[in-house]
Amino acid sequence: MVALISNNKPVLGVVYAPALNKLYYGIKNEGSYLIESGLEKRLVCNIDKEIDEFDMVTSIYNFTEQDKITSKKIKITNFKPLGSIGIKLGEIGNQYADIYLNLDGLNQWDLAPGQIILEEAGGACFDKFGNEFKYLSNVKRFTSGVIAISNKSKKEELVNFIK
Repeated sequence: MVALISNNKPVLGVVYAPALNKLYYGIKNEGSYLIESGLEKRLVCNIDKEIDEFDMVTSIYNFTEQDKITSKKIKITNFKPLGSIGIKLGEIGNQYADIYLNLDGLNQWDLAPGQIILEEAGGACFDKFGNEFKYLSNVKRFTSGVIAISNKSKKEELVNFIK
């Protein structure tokens, strides 16, 4: 995973999953794409679902109790475990899932590549208070959680669920 940051925001992100033979990339104002088996397709998030219909990508190894409680509160019932955060956010852009929660937070450099890929596909990435992430050299970890969704118009409703 690689990201380029400009003015404290990701503007380019690349995520490669060799075991899946998938490469995701996003470029600010140019879209995001998936290259799989030599074919390139533009990523566009699914925005037709209501929150209680969302499919959630989860961590294979670290789906915390707080994440489980919150997903139950949101009424999410379909969970899809995947690898890295970059793959998870790429797959939200690929309409495989609709939401990702990590309420413990993440290292900023783990989040940056997937964030630009998701946002260029039409999704949103923010903390549990609804704030955007600001990438700073003196901040290693975003400690206010990470929420990534396919339908950015559901952001306020989702933040209210989590409060």
